[in-house]
Order: sequence, then C-alpha cells, then structure tokens
Amino acid sequence: MSKQVGTRLCVGDTVIVLRGVDKGKTGEVMKIISDPKSNKVKVVVDGVNRKLRHTKPSQQNEVGGIVPKYAPVDISNVAYYLAKAKRGTRLGYKWIPQASGAAGDDQGKLTKVRFAKVSGEVIPPKVFTKSGDA
Repeated sequence: MSKQVGTRLCVGDTVIVLRGVDKGKTGEVMKIISDPKSNKVKVVVDGVNRKLRHTKPSQQNEVGGIVPKYAPVDISNVAYYLAKAKRGTRLGYKWIPQASGAAGDDQGKLTKVRFAKVSGEVIPPKVFTKSGDA
C-alpha cells in the first residue's frame, strides 16, 4: 500500500531554488508532478532547469529544430519565496476564525490557511478563473 504524497506548494506560487545549477533563481510553479509509487514530488518552475530538446520534423512540427523545455526539479530543492523579506521560507497550516458577514452567522467556524513560518504572515489562496489566469 503506497502512502499519499502531498505538498504545501500550489501551482502559481513563486518559489526560489535552494540547490543546483539554478540556485538563487525565482520562478512560478507551472506544474506539480507527484509519484505515489516512489513517494517523490517534483515541480516544474518557469525559467528554471531549462533544457534544449532536439526535435525531428513531423506532421505536427514540420520544421523541427531545437525547442526549449523545462525539466522538473525535486520539491526539496525549492522553497516558497517571500517578496517582502526577499528570501525563501517553509510553509505551514493553521486554523483561523472565519470572518463572518452577518452577526451570528458561522460563529466558531475555522478556516485552514497556509502561512510563512519565517514571518507568520498568512498566504492568501490562489483564485483561478476558467481561462487559467490568477
């Protein structure tokens, strides 16, 4: 029986690379790849770990040539980037009281939010529209 693999990072988060050739570069998470069989999680970050793919001409790509491609990076080599502090941080979860609109509505309900462990600031959730824009 395999264990479920999870992560506190989300697509659209800005991360900083901690190790490797691209150490210190920042970019946005484009894709999260989870492999429950081996318990490994990798992320594809925009502008990081760029490889060149040599393609032959085909029906879809009639010209062929050299195409840039982003390879995945292990999740242990990236950290959430705080723009205010200009550094990476680990993320955690905490429960905060839900803001209620009307008096007496939803009293005592809690909401699970992500927060930066360095500064304690709450990270707002990403809201995506149907077109994929944040």
